[in-house]
Amino acid sequence: MDNLFIGLVGNDYATFSRDFDAYMQRSVPGSYFAEWKRDLDSQLGNYLSREVHRVTQSDEFYVVEYHARFEQEEPVVVGVAFIMAEPHSISHLWIESSQQRWAPESTNES
Repeated sequence: MDNLFIGLVGNDYATFSRDFDAYMQRSVPGSYFAEWKRDLDSQLGNYLSREVHRVTQSDEFYVVEYHARFEQEEPVVVGVAFIMAEPHSISHLWIESSQQRWAPESTNES
């Protein structure tokens, strides 16, 4: 998650997506990142911090929900499904707040 948020803050897709599995790489391509980031920034503001809210296990995934703080809104739920097997790649990501609801299914270009 550190890479994801460092990339988000720095507008750096390579860092943001470093730990994505193949599905996430296809679902959130670099060509999509800049526009999505502008929308996110305009609705939520800059990312400030996060804390783990809940960790569960579902099939072959660890599902972690974070409560994140952004400049213009909090709490923002950032959810991530990590593959349990090493190297714990990110297989799914979603963001939910009163201003933003996003998941990669809506961006899949395949």
